[in-house]
Amino acid sequence: MRIKITQYGYANDSTGDSNTRAHLGVQNIELTQNVSCALTDSAKSALGAHVGDWIRIDFGGGNVVFRRVDDRAPENEQRVDMYAVEGFHKHQLDYADVTLTSAPFGAPAQHHLRPTEHHRIHHRH
Repeated sequence: MRIKITQYGYANDSTGDSNTRAHLGVQNIELTQNVSCALTDSAKSALGAHVGDWIRIDFGGGNVVFRRVDDRAPENEQRVDMYAVEGFHKHQLDYADVTLTSAPFGAPAQHHLRPTEHHRIHHRH
């Protein structure tokens, strides 16, 4: 289905919240550049997606990316927000065909706690 595509998490992002600035999505999932995205509830429902699922974003012309649903976007329309902590991509198209898919080959595992928090919690004496 055709869905609006936006970006979040970059420097000077006026829409970011404290979790985004701490690089955390829902359920304390560590957000990752070129992996994480956020969906509005209406987009998640339309796609049948859940946290941890992968989506395929086809911008056309062979430009396809895969993103894992690690966060929730504020609701105001069906939308996918791609996590862009390394900077806003000004040439990204505003709409794409989005489908639910399986994890791409070599996809990273989802982390529910940051590694430093995991180490601190599990190595207390």
